[in-house]
Amino acid sequence: MISPISITIDDIDSAANQFLNPTIFDLNFGSITNNDNFVYVGTNSGDIKVIDLANKVQTSLEKTGSEHRRSTKSFAVKTGVELEVLLDKHNEEVSCIKATSDNNYLVSGSYDGTVKYWSLYNKTVISSMDLHSPVNSIDISSNNEFIAAGTADGIVHLWVFEKNQAFQLTGHAGGVTKVAFTNDCRYIVSVSEDTSCRIWNVQERAEYKSLVELGVISFFQLTEDSKYIIAISEYIFVQIYNIETCQTSSREGNAAQITCLAVSKDSEWVVTGSNDNLLVVFYINETEKKLTYEGHNGEVLCVDITNDNRYIVSASYDCTMRVWDATENNKQVYQFDGNEAHNKYIKICCDNRFIICGSYDHRIRIWSTEELGKEKVLRGHAGEVKHLIVTRDNKFLVSAGSTDNTIVVWNALNNKREASLTSCEAEVTALALSSDSSYLISASKDEKLQMWKFDDLKKGPTVKDIHAKIIILQIALDNLQVVAASVEHKIHIWNLLDPEYEAVLSGHTDTINALLLTTDSQKIVTASRDNTLRVWSLERPREIFILKGHEDHAFCLQLTRDNEFAISGGDDSNIIIWNLITYELVSTLKGHKNEIKCLQLTRNQQFIVSGSNDKTIRIWNFYERIQVCVLRGHERRVLSVEITNDDKYIVSSSDDGTVRIWNFDERRQERLLKAHESVIHCLKISSDDEFIATSSKDQSIKIWKIDDVIVRPQFSINGMQGIKIYGYDSGILNQIYIKKLTSRQPPDDTMIAAVIGPMKISLLHYYCYFDLVEHVVKAQEMGALIFRDNFGRSPLFYAMSRKSRRCLDLLLNDIIFCKNYDTLEQSMHALRDDIIKVLDSHSTQIVPFLEAIFRKRDDDDYILFAAPKGELPITKFSHTILPRIEDFICDQEEQTNETEFLVQMWTSPLSWNFQNGSRESIKFLKAIIECPIIEIYETPFIKSIIRLKWDSFYYFNLFLTFIYAMNIVFLSWILSLNGTADIGLFIAYWIINVLLMAYEVFQMYSSGWGYFLSAINYHDIVRLALSFTWSIIGATGNFYDGLSFFTVIANFLRGLVYFRTFDKTRFYVRLIIRAAFDTVTFLMILLYSTFGFAVLYVSATNRFDIESAWKASFELDMGGFANDGFDWAEYSTFTLASILNVILMLNLLISILGKSFDDFQQSQVSMDTKEMLDVVIEFESLMFWARHRGSRTYLQKLDYFKQNKRDKKEGKTQVLEDEFERLKNFLRDIQAEKAEYIKKKVSEQINDKFTQFDKRLMALERQMQSQEGRLNDKLQAILTSVQSVQASYGQ
Repeated sequence: MISPISITIDDIDSAANQFLNPTIFDLNFGSITNNDNFVYVGTNSGDIKVIDLANKVQTSLEKTGSEHRRSTKSFAVKTGVELEVLLDKHNEEVSCIKATSDNNYLVSGSYDGTVKYWSLYNKTVISSMDLHSPVNSIDISSNNEFIAAGTADGIVHLWVFEKNQAFQLTGHAGGVTKVAFTNDCRYIVSVSEDTSCRIWNVQERAEYKSLVELGVISFFQLTEDSKYIIAISEYIFVQIYNIETCQTSSREGNAAQITCLAVSKDSEWVVTGSNDNLLVVFYINETEKKLTYEGHNGEVLCVDITNDNRYIVSASYDCTMRVWDATENNKQVYQFDGNEAHNKYIKICCDNRFIICGSYDHRIRIWSTEELGKEKVLRGHAGEVKHLIVTRDNKFLVSAGSTDNTIVVWNALNNKREASLTSCEAEVTALALSSDSSYLISASKDEKLQMWKFDDLKKGPTVKDIHAKIIILQIALDNLQVVAASVEHKIHIWNLLDPEYEAVLSGHTDTINALLLTTDSQKIVTASRDNTLRVWSLERPREIFILKGHEDHAFCLQLTRDNEFAISGGDDSNIIIWNLITYELVSTLKGHKNEIKCLQLTRNQQFIVSGSNDKTIRIWNFYERIQVCVLRGHERRVLSVEITNDDKYIVSSSDDGTVRIWNFDERRQERLLKAHESVIHCLKISSDDEFIATSSKDQSIKIWKIDDVIVRPQFSINGMQGIKIYGYDSGILNQIYIKKLTSRQPPDDTMIAAVIGPMKISLLHYYCYFDLVEHVVKAQEMGALIFRDNFGRSPLFYAMSRKSRRCLDLLLNDIIFCKNYDTLEQSMHALRDDIIKVLDSHSTQIVPFLEAIFRKRDDDDYILFAAPKGELPITKFSHTILPRIEDFICDQEEQTNETEFLVQMWTSPLSWNFQNGSRESIKFLKAIIECPIIEIYETPFIKSIIRLKWDSFYYFNLFLTFIYAMNIVFLSWILSLNGTADIGLFIAYWIINVLLMAYEVFQMYSSGWGYFLSAINYHDIVRLALSFTWSIIGATGNFYDGLSFFTVIANFLRGLVYFRTFDKTRFYVRLIIRAAFDTVTFLMILLYSTFGFAVLYVSATNRFDIESAWKASFELDMGGFANDGFDWAEYSTFTLASILNVILMLNLLISILGKSFDDFQQSQVSMDTKEMLDVVIEFESLMFWARHRGSRTYLQKLDYFKQNKRDKKEGKTQVLEDEFERLKNFLRDIQAEKAEYIKKKVSEQINDKFTQFDKRLMALERQMQSQEGRLNDKLQAILTSVQSVQASYGQ
């Protein structure tokens, strides 16, 4: 492939010097076969020469009289070499050449008026037709039934070859310069020297339409889909004519004469070259869109487009050939220098491996691009390659299945053909290689089985007539038996040691899609279109068991290494796991939306990987029978999946012609290989993970070295402290990339998807490390993804490590506003170990980030009417990122008496070990409680996690609450008996407190020294000491009022905390605590004022008893006093105390408590969640045995559909918030109107300024013209004077 990454300076220089010097002849016209194997060239002398790009020998065949002389010489060319063959001559110059679509025949036209039909196998003329006028153009219909020729006498000749009938289509008034068939073979389009373009009906042999509206046509081309005629009118205008609708649209072309034209393979756009050195791209269905390419220093002579429509190749009068990016305006990829003459035409062929140029110096130059690409292309089959095998030693590949009836052995080390086995007389339908690579066995459509000794392929095969059409072939691991499946739905068994032995097993009633042998060579397992799997005995050929479970065709099959389980995938979209010992259905895995086409097991047997017609690849946990993740990227059905032996990468192929490499751990696409132009039949990975091989319907086999496409050689550069940067090759574009990176230039399209070296460091990693905020913004705008490097670190890690708050906020914003859930999954998988650091960062984006990672799923599968399994919302931790809806809703049997609701799933793509008591769970919970941003408790993600954990501890919490309630009951009971309590009450009280003490000891053991960091734990120690002391003394019949007082206070205060157990009282507990803290300063003032009035009372009554005065001050406040005998001073004290301490202080207290209530209501949800979190952390800290338990899980919730219910806020705060929101919206509207007004005024002023400037400029131009005229007059006068002086002097 021509690729920016592939082209290097050394490669270009080498390729530029590899033109075919031995092939020097007068070039006139050339053609290339559809399989790109041969180039046909006509010459001025009437010769036709053939260039074979596959062989490495040049052969010249010349005709002298009746003898042929063959001369052969070898020469080295970088990737393709020429085989030149000289065919029989025309009498005059060959004007046109065309090969049939099956590459078997060639048609040539000449100025001698003849058209010749050649056989390319024996190099002879089959038929010849004399048209009596020079032939300017020929074309062959796509079905190879018709030949059209345009001649200088204005006639279009139609030749029906099989019937040997010729017809003349007349109407042109001048010579026909070009003819072309539409792809459906219904019409011929012709252009004449009379400047007309006409469409002819092939079946009716008559003119269909004359396109006079196109004007004077210079030349034209049909689109690949034959819907449009692209005509160049008067060498300037591009006319687009729709053949179906007969409508014409025009594009204003290049400013100068158009010299060449090419149409993209997808029929979407057209590129033209002109003599003003420019290339212009026009889009057929988009009138306004246009791209321009500038760079040539001479007239553009010819142009072509690569098969993938990614690149344009142009050649110019400046003797250069340039490659342009077809997706970006004026972007040159590279420039090829080295031509000694101007190129007459360019053709890109052989899967973009060669650029063939014909030049005016009578030479053909073949520019090789194959070595510049990452893949090696093996060609040799004349049809699609359906079978591909890699030998166990990874040295050879074996391919077959083509209509050429051949089996080809390739050397995987040098990518050369090792052997071609052509003894098959029919198409190969199945191919197998023994495990020790001793035997190669094939089955063909002629019902024969052929066996070769692989180390002696030249000896030829052993042939066996089997009287069955085999479609699947397997060799047992003991290399003694061959097992096959036939189209007759039968199993055939042959013994390699006994040629006469054959066993036939019947049972299936439809096509057998898959057949596998157990590793002990004891059993055969088959999967069929009859919806069943069957297990057969290989040792004693017979059917053992029928496995029924699929509702549609069973298509693919895998066996575990221990032969205990079989895994099948079917057209019913289900994967079924079967036990091959008990022959029971173990589990059915549901998730795919369409037929399953392929299955693989990882080497550690832990995961299943499946590919489906739903375009997805899914990973399943084999042991837990759950879906782990979904990989999306293929545009069509997935046909094959393979896994590297280290289980690090998944490789998949698809109908879309691509091979994609996925990072297994990171669950993201690692590399996209645009492998083939058609369906990929086979995908293989070598056992040493050295290369990937594919075969396709496009007749090619391609090989990629895994190190080239995944891991790159190291190329260190400087600049990143603490981290080494590696480049992936020494190509010029990579060097430019490294230079841009180290010079800290803004990112561009060539950089955005790249990673640096085997450490997989992305642009975001680099930019976050160096705090390049503007670069991060630009990279995000261009679609840069968040993923982890091979150190296991995400860009967020580097942003936080370098304390780059701005980069951190940008990355969090990227996740917050991510609309694509697949991209969100990938990003959160990369951040799975960074969530603690994010909470510790105290970023202002934490709240929206936490809201963004727990979302409603809008997929149709997750919005449905169903009866939930319990009260909504239902929240769970799941091991699968995709919810199992059956875990949340009742099935048909369970929901008979249940009410259905419209429900919707919530999911989070963040995985964490939420196992109660695990180290990770406690770490996560402590990070939440230490985060100073209180709003995080209101996010659905945090609320759901804490509520789920709270519910899991509910009964244990209820038990503790009950124990403490009993403690209060027995304490009150003992006190109420006034020292007459029975010893049994004290024993019960002691048992309760022993349980509470054991709880504290357990806490102390689990938490270690952290236990003493909590104030409430000190309270528990004091309470236990008081309780035991009081009860022991009380049991002896002695009670001390002070000890009883403090024991009751300590117990009742601690008991208040246990009201947190209940949702309806938890709020008031926190409110009491909050109010107590808020009234501390008020109580200080109250005590001060009370003490002041006590002193004032002492001074008024002349009784210097402070204790009595203190009591009297409270009596004044509370009304417990006698006013008899009050004098004026006492009445004044009473009045002041009433006003200040009762009226003023009471109103102040009400105001303080009212504000506390409003403030608490505002943060009610947060405080409630935080209260639960405190209890959860306390309980999880006790579970020391679970520190290393658990695994990563995902949070999932089922709730009412679109339930946007938020917690209500009461009081003045809510009113103020609503009013503030209304005012903010009002101000926003005002600002928008003001901005629009200012914008309008500024625009008007700018327009006025430009108008004034234009007027001044025009006035200045008039003055300059006037001055120029005066100056010319003066110069003319001077010239006249000089001439007169010269004349006088001459005289």
